Amino acid sequence: MPPVDVAAIDLAAAKLRAAQNPMIWVGTGAQDASPAVRQLADLLQAPVSTRRMGHGVVDETDSLFVPLGLAHEMWPDVDVVVGIGTRIEFPLLQWGGKAST
Repeated sequence: MPPVDVAAIDLAAAKLRAAQNPMIWVGTGAQDASPAVRQLADLLQAPVSTRRMGHGVVDETDSLFVPLGLAHEMWPDVDVVVGIGTRIEFPLLQWGGKAST
């Protein structure tokens, strides 16, 4: 296991604290992290979205889950993206890159 980069963690935490419109994007690698993803989404009050393989990480009836079409509409205003268990290829390639990903 690589050593923990404390400075990188501190920087990520600072970006999340400053975020006005964060979004969480999940993929298949997050399937076993549902409780932690939901807890983070609740803490940040961040919408959670996915394309296909991340369905089920956060229940689609959950108030913080947003379907793909709505996530696309929200994307221009998102200031920080938290990717969990994903390479985030789809939104970055299809919708455009973000300054803080």
